[in-house]
Amino acid sequence: MREYTIDDKKNGIKCFSFLKKQVGDAVKNSDLFKIIRKGIIRVNGRKVDSSDVLYTGDTVTLYLAEEYFNKKKNVSFPVYHLNIVYEDADILVINKERGVLVHSDGVEYRKNLVEYVKGYLYRKNEYTTDSLFTPTFCNRLDFNTSGIVIAAKNHRTLQRVTEAFRDRQVEKRYYAVVFGIVDKPFLIASKMEERLDQKNKMKCIGTRIVYDIPQKDSFLKENQGFCATKVEPVLFNAQVSLVSVSLWTGKKHQIRAQMNSAGFPLLGDLKYFSRDSSEFSQTVGFDGYFLHSYFLELPGFGVFSCAPDTNFMNVAKNLFSLKEINKIFNENT
Repeated sequence: MREYTIDDKKNGIKCFSFLKKQVGDAVKNSDLFKIIRKGIIRVNGRKVDSSDVLYTGDTVTLYLAEEYFNKKKNVSFPVYHLNIVYEDADILVINKERGVLVHSDGVEYRKNLVEYVKGYLYRKNEYTTDSLFTPTFCNRLDFNTSGIVIAAKNHRTLQRVTEAFRDRQVEKRYYAVVFGIVDKPFLIASKMEERLDQKNKMKCIGTRIVYDIPQKDSFLKENQGFCATKVEPVLFNAQVSLVSVSLWTGKKHQIRAQMNSAGFPLLGDLKYFSRDSSEFSQTVGFDGYFLHSYFLELPGFGVFSCAPDTNFMNVAKNLFSLKEINKIFNENT
């Protein structure tokens, strides 16, 4: 028999998840459900269901022999230098480099930010393989996209942050290098859905370009079902532009698909492109698109910003004036 008291970090976890953390692979999931139904796990002295939620202060008693509990294992997490923007007891804000996976892609299981964060917190004695909560990313960026990602360190924080993203309370801004001249702000609005003829690709339907930019909340209320992206010029020359993009909604591939639909595809994008943008990208030798999440405001947690990584900066310096780029990104010349 073992007895536990639920603390704030475990607040909100379901009974099944709690039990699974204790026994690991020693018991099959189907048997765990039977164990719960039989009352072998009790909360504050009462029988519970597998979906019941545990709260801070609850006393959990497991009437199981010691052989069923997880044994300590030798663990080895990959070592990786995280570019940490901010950290406290609840969240870890990271500036992700271009070319780094957030989650496993089903082929590579160790070289991703999830494993890097687990290793970082494990070496700080803030996480073990027996922990009831595994550090979890609340947002994600594609392989070629760099910038701000947020990991929650406990279940309560994960709930708060994911709710903020779901309710569109989070302000997100990106830098993008696009083909074409963007010399004034505009809003892109369209409906978006997955293409049936091309795997993992979105299509924009009924794209509109709005130059008299409306108030965000009223526009989304009046245009339900539409995705919206605000675009502002930062730098431009005769062929390409550096723009700041604000996501008003959060659809898969939204920036890439909508910028292409508006006639300003991201340079180097092999999925969303025009013939001219593709030819220019090949001429300058781009090996993928350049998109950087540089600003994120998360209510209740703070405002976070970070400079683009070396890959993005090198591209920007090759396309625009070095003096202008240094001024924008506050670099020393």
